[in-house]
Amino acid sequence: MLVCPNCQTENRESAKFCDECGFPLVGLDLESEEFLLNMQEEHEQGAGEDASQVKPESDGNIDASIERDDEALKTQELFDLDDFDDFQEQTPENRTAEIGIDLSGLEVPADEYGETLVDPSYEAPEPNWRDGNTMQMAPIGDGEKEKSKDFLASSTKKKKPSKKIIPIAIAIVVVAVAAIALVTFQMGMWGGRTIPDVTGMTEADATSVLEGQGFKVSSKQVKSDDTEGLVLITDPEAGNRASEGSEVNIHIATARTIPANIVGMTQQDAAAALAEEGFKNVKFEKQSSEEPEGKVLSVSPEPGSRAKGTSEVVVKVAAPYTVPDVSSMYLDDAIKALEDAGLGYDVVYIVSDSYADGSMIGTSPAAGTKVAKGEIVYIQIAQARATYLENLARSSLAPGTTINVNGTNFIIDSLNSVHYEGNGTVSYSASARAFTQLAGETVYGTPTTINSVISFTDSNQPIG
Repeated sequence: MLVCPNCQTENRESAKFCDECGFPLVGLDLESEEFLLNMQEEHEQGAGEDASQVKPESDGNIDASIERDDEALKTQELFDLDDFDDFQEQTPENRTAEIGIDLSGLEVPADEYGETLVDPSYEAPEPNWRDGNTMQMAPIGDGEKEKSKDFLASSTKKKKPSKKIIPIAIAIVVVAVAAIALVTFQMGMWGGRTIPDVTGMTEADATSVLEGQGFKVSSKQVKSDDTEGLVLITDPEAGNRASEGSEVNIHIATARTIPANIVGMTQQDAAAALAEEGFKNVKFEKQSSEEPEGKVLSVSPEPGSRAKGTSEVVVKVAAPYTVPDVSSMYLDDAIKALEDAGLGYDVVYIVSDSYADGSMIGTSPAAGTKVAKGEIVYIQIAQARATYLENLARSSLAPGTTINVNGTNFIIDSLNSVHYEGNGTVSYSASARAFTQLAGETVYGTPTTINSVISFTDSNQPIG
């Protein structure tokens, strides 16, 4: 083992520097190590009872802190530890002459070992070995060797300025400059002035505020549902910057009104006028009239009245009298539709087996036809030929009607039944009395029942 001559710490034989204090150990051999140990022993015995206290550390190292009396230390002739600083400053030749050991090997060139662990400017500490000025290196075991450590005393290490200080300083300066710029900008010292928010103010108040900030003011009336006379917005908008003396236009709310001259306009012109006022819920309804088609007849709300933009506006415009479509209606509903359209009506039956008996076929003139006011429109009802011929037989066999059956004249008192037999033939049963003319007078016989038939042509005309 190698014992450090500086702090007496045991080191491994191959150590180049002391594990405890970093003292160079190169050049020491076993003989010199034994010499130093003997020297330390004699030194401790010579101190004798003059030594004040010896407090070995718990790890058993020989470099225990020893407090010695100054006078006792001076009596050591062989190796004076209080003069260790002077000993370090001596050349290797002088050290050899003083202690009898060849220490010339301690001066190792830096290029041989690559680096020097002890800074050339390092000053050895006072002989109080554990004052914190050195670091103890971790013991080297059988494993991988640790990298060399810096044994400079903390008080002698040169501290470089932290790289973080410069960016922080720059950031502080930037923030300060930005804050100053912001404050001066908000004060209007540069970049123009901020347009104040005057919305909701009257025109007079808004003008006063804006002119007080150095702006020129112009106004514009805008249709709105908001309170009339108050500022809606500014142009440029509030919060923007503008140079002193520039113009700010304020938009003043004004009520929406139904155009006073809307009646008499065309539908197209009326729609444009209402849109300009901001009305969005406009309905146009047609009304039969002899006025030119599309002319505005009336409007609700009344012309000139105020209304909100969401209010319903109903405009009635002139439309020619037109036959409505009643083909899908019942007869009573069809009659009402024609009357509501300002037209007259009549009902006609159309013999046809293409439609269900009694169904509505349509009108004449046809639906959609433009007609004059009050014109008659014929409602057409489908009728089967059987029904038509039965009804035709009933009308020709009404009570009081005279008929000739097999050469005898009869007067019908009542019609009992009528039935269509097909092929244009209708059978009937009636109560009738035969009659004849005698001496210029009509003589009636006894009532009797007549059962007979009536035949019709293809054009539904009776035969005979």
